Amino acid sequence: MTDGSMNANGAHVLRLGNRGLFGLRLTAKTATHANHSGNAGNVITNPVNLLHELSGKLYDFTNQRVLIPGFYDGVEPPTAQEMTWIDDLPFDAGKVADVFGTQLTTTDKTAYYKKLMFEPSFNINGMAAGNTGTDVKTIIPNSAFVSIDMRLVGGQNLETIKSGVETLLAPYLAGGTLNYAVTGAIPPTVVHPSDGDLDAFNQAAREAHVPLLIEPRMPGTDPNYVWTDILGVPVFTVPLANFDQNNHAPNENITEDAFTSSIRFMEKLITAYKERGS
Repeated sequence: MTDGSMNANGAHVLRLGNRGLFGLRLTAKTATHANHSGNAGNVITNPVNLLHELSGKLYDFTNQRVLIPGFYDGVEPPTAQEMTWIDDLPFDAGKVADVFGTQLTTTDKTAYYKKLMFEPSFNINGMAAGNTGTDVKTIIPNSAFVSIDMRLVGGQNLETIKSGVETLLAPYLAGGTLNYAVTGAIPPTVVHPSDGDLDAFNQAAREAHVPLLIEPRMPGTDPNYVWTDILGVPVFTVPLANFDQNNHAPNENITEDAFTSSIRFMEKLITAYKERGS
């Protein structure tokens, strides 16, 4: 699988698995139309306030902890070997912060990689309601939505998480003011490479004259469970784009160096597996 970005220092990486994804969209509709905030303020429900309340039931923003029942079931710490691979990774907090355009919440290398690879996340990726202009508009919106994605790790189970969400939302769903939809459901993947696989990747990197690092997990999500869980074969993720590619954002790009070095690396990797009869 080719997806994602190289390491921030420009080295190619081999990723052994990836985080999963569970996404949902909550839509609150509390009236048939928007109402005047003076005429109806304090006597009808504001859907934005309702979604704010619900978000706090799903996630503890103060302690940064997901509150969905069973959510953390299956979360596993990195193994000794995985910690060794993390120890071997470079880390320049300032450079990464420049690429992200903001300060990092941690500048500790081990914490940085563990948070990205071995900890689940909770992210509000979009919300909208009512007045989105620059001036005041004295209305109470009649509807609002929030879109959420959660990255999953280890043995976290999609059905357990979905059931936990429905348990928390049940009183609101029963009242008819809330609807929810699952917008994404991909389980995490963990791959245990053989010595032969690691030898093939290292050989290819040497012959292509590119540095190669091992990242135990891909922070993002790919449907690699198709290979591991359904077909029963290992799958390795090899990112071919530069770290500052702006993926899924404006000005997504690939540098000429990333393009050409990736061609060399993949050609040598195919040759290495061919020589091993794979």
